[in-house]
Amino acid sequence: MTDYTGYVRDFYELYVAGRTDEALSMLTDDVEWRAPNCLPYGGVYYGRDGVMTYATTAAAYYDYITVEVEDAVEAATGRAVVVGKFGGRTKAMQTEFEVPFCQIWEFRDGKGAMLEYWNDSGAVLRALGVAPEPLG
Repeated sequence: MTDYTGYVRDFYELYVAGRTDEALSMLTDDVEWRAPNCLPYGGVYYGRDGVMTYATTAAAYYDYITVEVEDAVEAATGRAVVVGKFGGRTKAMQTEFEVPFCQIWEFRDGKGAMLEYWNDSGAVLRALGVAPEPLG
């Protein structure tokens, strides 16, 4: 059984540390990266260049980010469900936040070939200052 938890943790440690070339080398050339469409940097990005575009676009909204991978379980051959927390501080509002996430990763030839994630996008949008507080 593959250690998906360790793999994804290693990826994010490199990613958050700004070691993007090393992180990108853990992905296939034709990787597909899917972020929630409601986020200002959401959408589908293709290839390592697309992931870099995603990272650069998303980074413009944050002073820093944190990613904590709590667990990953094999859902099918070459596919893992990953849970954890995403957080940081937003540039515009200077708001610190932390939200849970769930990701689906697909692997091919020992590398990440697809990632799709979900988080509490409402909380992220409020931290970014682009969504109102929920009604009481």
